[in-house]
Amino acid sequence: MPFNPHAYFSINWAATKENLRELMAGRIAPEVLAEAMFVTPRTVRNWLNDPGRPISLETLVLLSKFLDTDLRDILVYQKPLPVTRQTLEELHRAEEAEQPSRGQAACDREFFSPESFDLHLAFLECWQESIPIRSLEAFLLYLPLFHPHMLADVMGRLGGAPRRRDRYLAENLKFLWDHIPDSPAKQYADWYRYYKLEPPAVDTITDESRAPEKLKKKKDWLRLLDTPEYGAAYEDYCTRLASFQARFLSDSRQTTFLEEDG
Repeated sequence: MPFNPHAYFSINWAATKENLRELMAGRIAPEVLAEAMFVTPRTVRNWLNDPGRPISLETLVLLSKFLDTDLRDILVYQKPLPVTRQTLEELHRAEEAEQPSRGQAACDREFFSPESFDLHLAFLECWQESIPIRSLEAFLLYLPLFHPHMLADVMGRLGGAPRRRDRYLAENLKFLWDHIPDSPAKQYADWYRYYKLEPPAVDTITDESRAPEKLKKKKDWLRLLDTPEYGAAYEDYCTRLASFQARFLSDSRQTTFLEEDG
């Protein structure tokens, strides 16, 4: 099979523990964390340095709360190969080749074969990777660039209950993003989202990191900051932001939402 969900979603403990070390760097000492978590310093050292010892789910949840970060910013999955449309097509062909041994599934979470289960997981992963706006921070970043009438239409269709319609909300936000005209301002927002909002965020990457992909991302970001294209894109975004503030906020409520980076 081209897609093995057990291998794809297995946890890379070496990279996960490096994330923990970087999240703690300059914020809390291992000894202090041990005392706060009611464990021994040796246990904390194992959490941080021993890739052969997985960390329990309960501990990961507590650490995410303690470090005020999302659990997804700590965990790193193996993901040996990206899920592509070709992967989906291959799984779909394998599913069609299977002869179901039973009739209509009783509910939409039953699967006729292992292939249909793999197809379901692969589709969700591929779909999630295609969604550019997956957080409130990303939504606020692109907000000044949305077409006002389209934004009003989407908010109306959401019916005031986005939390109960997560997938519908994501598709509508993607619709808004797709209809932002190409401009330096959109390029700036795309850069900011990728480097600052999508894990690993460059602000959390230290020079001591042992993960080549992290160091490359930070190096690319620092190189980008020195380009004239970045400066022009940043200025265009600030202009759009100022226009948005002037149009939708009263003088008494206007505020600066973005501070210039580095």
